[in-house]
Amino acid sequence: MNDVASRLRAHPENDLTLAIAGVALGIASSLAFSRMEDSWAAFPLLLLFAIPCAVLFALALAPGNAGDAIDTRSDRGLAPWQTVFFLVAVPLLAASIAQLMAVLGQDEPGSGTATWILALAAGTALWISIRFESPGALVLSTLLFASAGLTAINWIDSDAGVEVYRNVLLLEGVIFLLAARSQWAAHREHAKLLVAISGLVLISGATLGNEFEIGGLLGFSPSFEGKDGWQLVLIVVTIGLLAFAAWQRHGGSAFVGLLGLFAFLAFNAAGGSLSGWPLILGVVALACLAWGIAIRPNQQAPGTSPPSQTPPT
Repeated sequence: MNDVASRLRAHPENDLTLAIAGVALGIASSLAFSRMEDSWAAFPLLLLFAIPCAVLFALALAPGNAGDAIDTRSDRGLAPWQTVFFLVAVPLLAASIAQLMAVLGQDEPGSGTATWILALAAGTALWISIRFESPGALVLSTLLFASAGLTAINWIDSDAGVEVYRNVLLLEGVIFLLAARSQWAAHREHAKLLVAISGLVLISGATLGNEFEIGGLLGFSPSFEGKDGWQLVLIVVTIGLLAFAAWQRHGGSAFVGLLGLFAFLAFNAAGGSLSGWPLILGVVALACLAWGIAIRPNQQAPGTSPPSQTPPT
């Protein structure tokens, strides 16, 4: 295995090829499971997940022949293919554990089993993120933890209403935002990702359970009765994300902010009644334009490192 790992790391130009191989292996495993689920026994189905999971983890974690660490870059970060292997292997790990429950006789795992499986997978991704400074693993970990929180609600109270799920998503978004604040000085890039994920969770909570017609933006008949409180949460989070993206030049936050803006417009196109939102968006647009005009080309933007200067020879 060490010899294979050394060969894989010897040619950085093969990163894309290896990444595609990892994704293809994960997809092939899932497709084979879905096709054989009704005809194979539980244990062979377990192997369809467990073997690819073990191979991906082993290749990504194995040291080289010289006993060198698995890090492949000078900044001790992971090579792109290693990140992809981890991102595919962690969901396969969760699927393997769920299928192991079926092997042990629990054919239909409940919400409690789903909660601890998701939490275990999230913890694994978090360990990878901390140990190898992997932003991708951090994103996967936070999404899995958020999902575990939702399944825990159903585990505790299967009759819980939409408001409970919405409030939990709101709480999770605030927790991720506080985590971003705590990591801002030590791990700036990870903190930016946490801000984007916090915004995504908050937007999900604000839109959960509301019937809004995206088709309303395209001329179809809307059927939404807006709730001003959650619309306000949605637009505040959206404006905050877009402002943060402009301040820190962070594409992920901008993308999530655009999703929030689209959802907000869908709400109002379908009959939302939050008064004054055009004025709010207009002020934000003018402020962002003024910000862009005020920064000169040779002026250092906040959150960026000053350009290196080479003394004249």
